[in-house]
Amino acid sequence: MTSSKACYDECQSRTDCLGWFYTESTGQCRLKPQEIPNLDNKVYGSPVRLDLGKSCNPDNECVRLNTKLTNGVDIYQRASYFPALCVQMCVENPECTHWLIDGNTCTHKTLTEAPVEQTNEQQAFYGLRNCVPMHTFSTIDFYKSFTYISNPTSGSDFSDKSYYEANGEITQIYIYDYSNYIRGIRVQYGGVWGPVRGYAISASTVTLSAGESIDRFAINHGTAHIRGLKFYKTGASSFTYSYGMTITGTIVNEEVDAGDGCFLAYISGRATTSYIYKITFNFRCKHDF
Repeated sequence: MTSSKACYDECQSRTDCLGWFYTESTGQCRLKPQEIPNLDNKVYGSPVRLDLGKSCNPDNECVRLNTKLTNGVDIYQRASYFPALCVQMCVENPECTHWLIDGNTCTHKTLTEAPVEQTNEQQAFYGLRNCVPMHTFSTIDFYKSFTYISNPTSGSDFSDKSYYEANGEITQIYIYDYSNYIRGIRVQYGGVWGPVRGYAISASTVTLSAGESIDRFAINHGTAHIRGLKFYKTGASSFTYSYGMTITGTIVNEEVDAGDGCFLAYISGRATTSYIYKITFNFRCKHDF
């Protein structure tokens, strides 16, 4: 295929085509014959994927591929690993006139003037709110996990999934931080405490009230141990807990926004009675329309 319009036209000519997407850098035209979303490739760090509805015509600028919209008022912006959800949320918001997907970021805009564009942006595309995605949903519900390993062989595997499933969402977290290390962690699900993971010493506490959850975190770890953690409550601009994030000489120091509708459901990993050597933050992403 030589253009997004050619890909669109090919979809129009086929009765079994429900959606399409064109990748300009490779000339690949992807036609979708069935309306079944694949959540497995909508994870942190994955390539941007979105199947546009059959009626999205690039000639009327319903959608602009490989292009970033740079003007207008940003009314919403979050990390997004499920592009169809980004578009559908714009469709259902009367203030949203345009949606923009740039890498793993979803932005909704209110635009009253002519669009100002930045072209040749391989990870960006935008469209009008009436250019709906191929997949629409009444409910989104899936898990997304972020794993960090400071020592690949030490310790025994653990998972708090059964505590979350039996007792409900996180209500409190004890973080055992001492001498430039995160020595242990313990999580309360509903009113029931899970086991200590690692080593229990004097604890710092994160308490979540009804309706609160954790949707962002940061981690700092070296070649042997986790050095720092930071947690943010949903919608908060400042952290509710932070330790060890300024320690230098580590191999990973990053902050992660799990995305709209996502909350920390449970932890898993690998630990001894002295240290945590691997930790996975398991987020559940739910959104009802």
